[in-house]
Amino acid sequence: MARKFIYLWITIFMTISELALAAENRIDTIRSDAPALAPYGKLAIGVKTVKLSNPGQLDIAKYKAGQPMPTYDRPLTTEVWYPALLAAGQAAEGQYRVLVDSAGPLHWRVPQVKKDPSVNKWFIRWIVLRENRYIIGSMSFHGPPDESGMLEIGLGIESPYQNQGFAKEALLGMWQWALVSPEVKRLRYTVSPANLPSVALIRHFQFPLVGSQIDEVDGVEEIYEMEREHFIARWSGI
Repeated sequence: MARKFIYLWITIFMTISELALAAENRIDTIRSDAPALAPYGKLAIGVKTVKLSNPGQLDIAKYKAGQPMPTYDRPLTTEVWYPALLAAGQAAEGQYRVLVDSAGPLHWRVPQVKKDPSVNKWFIRWIVLRENRYIIGSMSFHGPPDESGMLEIGLGIESPYQNQGFAKEALLGMWQWALVSPEVKRLRYTVSPANLPSVALIRHFQFPLVGSQIDEVDGVEEIYEMEREHFIARWSGI
């Protein structure tokens, strides 16, 4: 019995110690004894994409009782980042400037996550080009689903990449991801009636116009919404 109490005491002590350490080493603050950040170097950054495969990966999702465990070759795409020198005559292909020159949606989302870290999963996703890994935009839900299950989204595409179908692809993927969660009952998209490309975008998805509102930053906005069942019926892949 004494040994059990010793183990219990050790467990409680370790838990309290871990909580104290976590409180002293928060991820949203910089400690006074933290070392200074290293300055930017003189070299450019090279990026190489390497595609790997793990053969014979157990496919637990497709397992059926009484049958052999299925396997598959699991693909894995990795990126190697390294200091690089440009070859003679070679020009740098670009820079990752999104959220460097402007805080963008982080201005609103960071305070929300600080208040409640559990909402972080509903927030920012980068829109990245496959061929060169440029960040060309971002999108984020405004918050978790509300009491009625409504979920509102916003997105932005950098001007050189607008009107090329990236917003449609990004929205569809984000909505399909969100609707896996049963608490999401209704999708919302708000837009200024003067923003004709965004109006055309939401009409592409056949969202009904259900009303309007006054936004403190953007002024008059139209409200488009679609129920969960209607979206799933019209856009496969859920």
